[in-house]
Amino acid sequence: MRLLELNLEDDALALAVDETTLRSRYAGIAPDTLHVYRGHGSVFFSGELEDWANVSALKELGLKALRVNSVENKAVYSDPGTINFAITGPEELFKKGGPEYKPVLSEYQAIFEGVGEGLKELGLETRADPKGVYSETGKLSFGFPYWLTENFLLFRGCIFIDTKLEIASRVMITREKLTSVAQETGGGIEPETAKAAIMRGFERRLGVKLNPGSLLEKEKALMAKLHRRKYTTPEWNERGKEPHFSMLGEKLVEVYVANPPTSKCRELISLVREVVSRSQETKFLVWLRGAGEDQNPGEIYSPGMTYVSKAGMLPAVVVNGKVMFVREIPKKEDLEKAILSD
Repeated sequence: MRLLELNLEDDALALAVDETTLRSRYAGIAPDTLHVYRGHGSVFFSGELEDWANVSALKELGLKALRVNSVENKAVYSDPGTINFAITGPEELFKKGGPEYKPVLSEYQAIFEGVGEGLKELGLETRADPKGVYSETGKLSFGFPYWLTENFLLFRGCIFIDTKLEIASRVMITREKLTSVAQETGGGIEPETAKAAIMRGFERRLGVKLNPGSLLEKEKALMAKLHRRKYTTPEWNERGKEPHFSMLGEKLVEVYVANPPTSKCRELISLVREVVSRSQETKFLVWLRGAGEDQNPGEIYSPGMTYVSKAGMLPAVVVNGKVMFVREIPKKEDLEKAILSD
């Protein structure tokens, strides 16, 4: 498993790295990855911010609220005393050992048990369940699980090592009592020492060997695009609207046609292919009705493709997740405007 320990200047960039590792793993160009980093003073959240965080306290303290993709809604404070991690891989990675397998829950528990293994090295006895890691007095680890498909997981987590609990308690809306490794052990454990122990805990629990690595050049470009187009924008952080492009960041043009393609469908494919050939950094996908997402390995339906396939609207042209033309052969100039414009 690739280990990433990157010295990044802000938490939004770290979140872009996390998503990059998921996309590149799913596309088949990178291995399973563990990204470990310390926080910079932000609140990660999923869902409606005001339901999970004290917004007035965030403003008063000057803290950024950064949205993450997750199937569980919550807000978690992260500062330099917090160890954050993101682990990416297929569900099989998280099924090794442990109690009787329970879909989804066992994957989450295996990850938190890895955290617990590391904390045990530091002299702290904990218990783990699919929601987090706990000492006898409180909760000290939280997770944001996100499934790209039914079997590819990006699991982001936060571990309170020497986190400022007075700030965490002020900004997080939670009924759970918060604690940290420093509070439980009386202090004296440096976050970097804790980080190394937690990485060894993951190795033991998941049965992997962590190999220090770096981002591929394609991943660096994707990270920069996700940082610029998603994680630093109010469209995403405030309104939850994310940009759509191919798995590795190119402009995405999709055509949805009959199976087998009719003469009209073939005409549309030919026209779109001609226009796309003049566009740099563009990925062109043809989806045949009823053939499923496996027909284009390493890619999944965009939101627009999901819509036209469910509605049976074909032929159709979708650009960056937006439905542009349906049930017609568009004029070439209209197609050029939709595909070639920035």
